[in-house]
Amino acid sequence: MVVLSTLFIALTVVSASPLQRRGASVIPLPARLSPSLNRVFDADALRRERERIDAKYRLRLQQLGITHTNTPRTERNVVPSKSNKEPFDIKRRGSSGAEPLDVWHEDGIDLLYHGPIDIGTPPQLSNVDFDTGSSDLWLPTTDCDGCAGPLFDPGQSDTFRDTGKPFSIQYADGSNTNGSVAYDTVTVAGLTVTNQSFGAITEESDSFKSSPMAGLMGLAFPGLAQTGDKPFFVNLVEQGTLESDVFSFYLSRGVAFQLCIGCINSDKFDNPNDPIEYFALDPTMTENQQLYWNIKAAGFAYGENPIRAPFTAVIDSGTTLIYIPTSHAALLFGTVPGAQMEPSLGLGVYSVPCDAKLDPISVKFGDMTSALIGGTEYTINPADFLVGLVSAGSDRCAYLLTRLHLCTGEDLGIDMGILGDEFMKSFYSVFDYEGNRVGPALYPLVLDCFPF
Repeated sequence: MVVLSTLFIALTVVSASPLQRRGASVIPLPARLSPSLNRVFDADALRRERERIDAKYRLRLQQLGITHTNTPRTERNVVPSKSNKEPFDIKRRGSSGAEPLDVWHEDGIDLLYHGPIDIGTPPQLSNVDFDTGSSDLWLPTTDCDGCAGPLFDPGQSDTFRDTGKPFSIQYADGSNTNGSVAYDTVTVAGLTVTNQSFGAITEESDSFKSSPMAGLMGLAFPGLAQTGDKPFFVNLVEQGTLESDVFSFYLSRGVAFQLCIGCINSDKFDNPNDPIEYFALDPTMTENQQLYWNIKAAGFAYGENPIRAPFTAVIDSGTTLIYIPTSHAALLFGTVPGAQMEPSLGLGVYSVPCDAKLDPISVKFGDMTSALIGGTEYTINPADFLVGLVSAGSDRCAYLLTRLHLCTGEDLGIDMGILGDEFMKSFYSVFDYEGNRVGPALYPLVLDCFPF
């Protein structure tokens, strides 16, 4: 369950050249696997992922000078949407550009989504993890001994420019990558930014070398970028390259899925004629700086038992699992029959009987007032919280739904949840940069057929 997150040190600003407007680009993805009840919970893998998530969120917020205490969350105004314009729909209006993407999985768990990227002049093919929870691009170069490829050769690019300024990623488990800040032409699915900043990596820890993807592309907001530069997607927006200033993910179970840049695909919705229910981004979590794709959530529910415990939810394609504050997880699992803590497996791990027929777990987005008078319940398959058997031959299955740092037992210090791939594969997720909003649309899924 290793998820590569990004923390960078870099120092310069990109200047993007205008390009001719085009439609939108679709990156189709192959089928993915379902969770398996045959694997044993890997506490060490969970520890490594949590340390990376801790660096991705806690340490980055500390670097930005954003500190919080665990105080009850109150209702506050959020930044209003800049636009209610409906995004470009490739089903109804056509599309252009298509390239394959793949998923890296281990023991039935999808760890990250990675796809092709061209860099340099002439273009060299590499691949990246598409991460909505970070804002920088990094790629290993041919100077990186033993790094996961494909490797970028700066000497073969006429447009490569190295600043010589240090660029590094450091994690709590001691893993790291090092290199320098550089600039070059970058293309994804036919969409190009010239003079895009990125980390040209020359050294990686062994933990990175086992990954099937070479680098990472952040799709969050500029203020989060340690480079101080604009992310690739934001540069596309400012160039006027896109039909709509959105991107969207389709990460459903058992069927082909896709990333749509500059578009949505209503063919993937449960009812293509229904409008998407959008939720405004909530920068109050980060002292009114919009850093993440995060929205207000009124709380979770198990079956018909709602837990009115609001938090802010980050929709993060670069995180594998689902994390919520510790107190929220305790309230939620307190309503699940047969659930119990498994402290021997690590803080925040619960178990339930493997043969239990669990009710759906759902979440309501928006503020508490709106949620009390209605609102859509977004139902998540309980199997998406599954992290394995408690032990070999056990009749209990371990589940994770909490945001604890495994070593200290501490939350992030704010009422924050991280809804990773195991959440996103139940919904079509639209990230609307122009509208300052996120729209989870329902898939045509049968959600009561859980593998228990």
